[in-house]
Amino acid sequence: MLSRFFGEETFLKVQKSLVKAVGGKQISTAEFIGLIERITDQDLQPFANQFIYNTGLTEVFYDWRTHQLEGGNWEVQGVAHQVAKYRYNHRLVRREDGGIDVDRLARRELDVAKSVLIVPVEIDVYDPQTADKDGEKTKRRGAKSENPPAANKRLAATTWVSGVETPFRWELPLEPRKVQFDRKAEVFGVFLNQRRFPKRTLYLRAIDRFADADGAAALDLLDQAREAEVFVGSLSSGKLDEAALSSRARRIDIGIDLVRARCLLMLDQDREAGQAVKRAEGLLHSDDGRWYRRRIAVLKARIALRAKDPQTAYDLLRKVLRKRNSGDTEGQLLYAAAAKLIGHSKEFEEAKAKALSRGADVTVLKDL
Repeated sequence: MLSRFFGEETFLKVQKSLVKAVGGKQISTAEFIGLIERITDQDLQPFANQFIYNTGLTEVFYDWRTHQLEGGNWEVQGVAHQVAKYRYNHRLVRREDGGIDVDRLARRELDVAKSVLIVPVEIDVYDPQTADKDGEKTKRRGAKSENPPAANKRLAATTWVSGVETPFRWELPLEPRKVQFDRKAEVFGVFLNQRRFPKRTLYLRAIDRFADADGAAALDLLDQAREAEVFVGSLSSGKLDEAALSSRARRIDIGIDLVRARCLLMLDQDREAGQAVKRAEGLLHSDDGRWYRRRIAVLKARIALRAKDPQTAYDLLRKVLRKRNSGDTEGQLLYAAAAKLIGHSKEFEEAKAKALSRGADVTVLKDL
């Protein structure tokens, strides 16, 4: 990442100067960054804070459009949205009506407003001159193609992705067919092409809005995700087939309903949340992993505890949290509350200990 920040040629010179300055001595990470700052006269503290002292990993959702200009050139325009990863802090709460719930506060792992990435971009284009040559060869072989001409050349570019939203634009002499950010996975980040995988990217953007406690915006994105295609492009590569796409779409739809249920609970629409969970459960197949069933059970138990029905919550969670290695903080909090309310002290203590070991706030359990 430092090499990309300075440019490879410059960074090689920086490394030579660094080795000379150190003189074979052992240095710390802070000294390493400080020496490079002195050599280059650049402030690297934002870089160090993002990529060394924090996780640094961001998700970048990008979309693009093309049109032909008057002079014959083509323009690519788009926007990249950068999103920071986050973790949840869990806390058991008592509602005004006496029900019990879990509050999840998302904690961002870095400040996206200060995040800067230099990203390699590859643009697949259609070159008619190359196509003419290939067409002559095909003609001589007597073969004909009914498909529209595909991209036959790849161009390279670079763009900065800075802050929450970054517009980008390129003017090209050839017609662009596909734009790919970081195709070779060289940058410390996750890049998602909304144009190619619209269903997944809209779903993930909805999760991000939910993490920011914007339930209305999240619901709008979830509606868009449900109607969006799972994949846009050709299946000729063999990496994807109709069966795989159908399975992927179904599992994303399960996720959409589960996030929808969380948004509706945030808006105190418990009945509608229960309907969303039931819809997700109806989409399950026998080969789906335990994660889906656990998430469904946890949400059902949460709705039950909000409705002051601890026995139902206990029965639901006992089935999915019996394993000692269950890492579900939310589920353990709910299980502890349900167990205490119906008098199962052993299960209460075990669930409480597991929740505490994951940093959850269990203060409310004292008053149950």
